[in-house]
Amino acid sequence: MKNDPKIISLFSEAILSALPNEGDADVLAFKAGLQRDWTNFKSSSPQLELTMNRFLARAEARLKLVDVIDAALAMSDRSPDLQALADRYLRPIAGPLESMGAKLGDYEKVLFKDAGFADIAGWIDALGRVRRAVGLVRPNPGSIQGCGTGFLVGPDLLLTNWHVAGPFWGDDEAAAHVAVEFDREIGPDGELRAAAAPCRLRPEWGLPRSPVQESDFALLRLDRKAAEDEVDGKPRRYLSLSGRGEADLAASLPPGAPMLIVQHPMAEPLKLALGEADQVADARYLWHKVNTEPGSSGSPCFSQSLEVIGLHHYGNDTRNRAVLASSIEPGIREAVRAAGA
Repeated sequence: MKNDPKIISLFSEAILSALPNEGDADVLAFKAGLQRDWTNFKSSSPQLELTMNRFLARAEARLKLVDVIDAALAMSDRSPDLQALADRYLRPIAGPLESMGAKLGDYEKVLFKDAGFADIAGWIDALGRVRRAVGLVRPNPGSIQGCGTGFLVGPDLLLTNWHVAGPFWGDDEAAAHVAVEFDREIGPDGELRAAAAPCRLRPEWGLPRSPVQESDFALLRLDRKAAEDEVDGKPRRYLSLSGRGEADLAASLPPGAPMLIVQHPMAEPLKLALGEADQVADARYLWHKVNTEPGSSGSPCFSQSLEVIGLHHYGNDTRNRAVLASSIEPGIREAVRAAGA
C-alpha cells in the first residue's frame, strides 16, 4: 500500500464523507498526533480533498496511517464505506496479528520503522508459517504445571528447552502423558480455534540435548509428521534455525535491534510479543527486552526479517535471555537432516 495514490485517495474520500462537519478533520489530526502536519497542509492548500490526500500520505510516511483510520472510524461511528476500505486493505494484515494478541498499529510503529508498508504482506504471510509451527508442550494433561513452548525444526522434530523436557526425559511413562498442542490460538472472531489433535511423543532419548547451564535445548520426536498437517489449506511445515556463525549473528543483533517471540505464556493461546535485543553475552546468549512469562520457555526468537535467531530460556526482573541459534544449530544439524529436513 505504501505510496499508492489511488488507495490514499479512496481513504481520503471516505474520511471526508464520513466526517463532513467543519472542524472534524482538525479533531482527527489531533487524535492521531499529527495536528501540526494537518495545519501546515491546510494553510498551503485551499482544496480540502488535496489537503487530506497529502495528510494521509504524510501519516503513512510517519507510520501513523493506522492511527488516523482507527480514529476516523471511531469518530464516524464505524462508517460503512470507511470500514469496508479498512477491511479490504488493513484487515488481511491485521487479522493474523490480532489472533496472537497484537495490533497492527504497534508493529507498524516499531517493527516496520525502517520498512514501512513495503513488504508487510509478505511478512504477514511468513508470520503465518511461523505460527503454524509453534506449539504448546503440556507435560500434565489439563494442567499448566511444567508447560513450555516448542517449535518444529523437522517433519516430526520439536525443539524446546532442556528444562522443559528434562522432567520427563528418559522416562517413558512420564513421556506418555506429554501432549504437544498446535494451532491453539484465538481466531479473528475472538473465539478459541478448533485445534488439531495433539501430538504425543515417540520416546527417543538419544536425540541431541544440552543442559540448562549450557545451551538449554532438547529435541523431541513426535508420534507423527506434524509438519505435513494441513492448516487453513496450507501445510504446517517447520522452521529452520539461523545457520550463521556466532560473530555474524551477534553482529546483526546490536542493542535496540527489533525482535519478536511467538509463544504460549502461562499456557495461554498463542501470543506474539515485540521488543528489542539488548546484549550478546559469552557468544552464547542474547539478553533481550521482549515480554515473556512462565510457559514461554522454548519459544523461537525472531529478527525483524523472521530469521530464527534464538531460543528463549530465561528471564529476571529487568530483562530476558535467549540462547543464540549459533549455539544450537550445529548440535542438532545431523538429527534434523536425518529426519528429512
